[in-house]
Amino acid sequence: MRKSQTVIYAALAAALLISSCQQFFTTSLAAQLARDPADLMPDVDTGNVDELLAQAAGNPEMSLALMDSIIDALDGATGAELVQLQSAAVTAATGASGLSEAILASGGDIVAIDFESATAQEEIITIMEEALGGLNQLADASAGLIDIIPDPVADSAGFDAFVLEADSEQLAMAAITLLASSADASAGGTSDYIDNLDPENPDPGAETMAVELARAAIEKSQTEGGSGFLTDMLANLNLSI
Repeated sequence: MRKSQTVIYAALAAALLISSCQQFFTTSLAAQLARDPADLMPDVDTGNVDELLAQAAGNPEMSLALMDSIIDALDGATGAELVQLQSAAVTAATGASGLSEAILASGGDIVAIDFESATAQEEIITIMEEALGGLNQLADASAGLIDIIPDPVADSAGFDAFVLEADSEQLAMAAITLLASSADASAGGTSDYIDNLDPENPDPGAETMAVELARAAIEKSQTEGGSGFLTDMLANLNLSI
């Protein structure tokens, strides 16, 4: 496996493990939205979005409804408000994918991977295949991310502004959600998709965005100086970036 692939997949696997440890907060909103999240989700703005994210954490259905509400709130938003809502929408979208919950049981397997070994890619593929089974909101979450995040090629300034606001975990989770959705939809399956993925020459669209997000996550983890969860996990995996 190419070193560039190893580093990117390691970052994404680390982000999956980190996010899978988040706990669901039981709230009055959670009880209401358990019945019909889309209809009962309140209007979203920068004043309540953080609280709503905390309430939706660990609940993919709530997170999907929140993602849609934040996307609606993006219309007309500008400047710092726009970037804050974009960042929040990405958190909701990755929560809506269900990947965090699906990967939870594989946490020990991720930590045990030697990302420099000849079997690293096979181990990562196996974990991804097991995690992808039954995730019926993955495609919706991925489509939401494409709508939310500025295109890194067509709108590089907007993408850079988003990266500046987001943290390394958000960036990495957005990347793995996009790649997982593409792999799940691939005619050849997850293994074939990853075997043929070239981070140095990604396909336009979701794949290009995923690779750029992964690279941004790695770069940002370095600037966080070890204070972020992703940086700590990468260090524990003995990665050289």
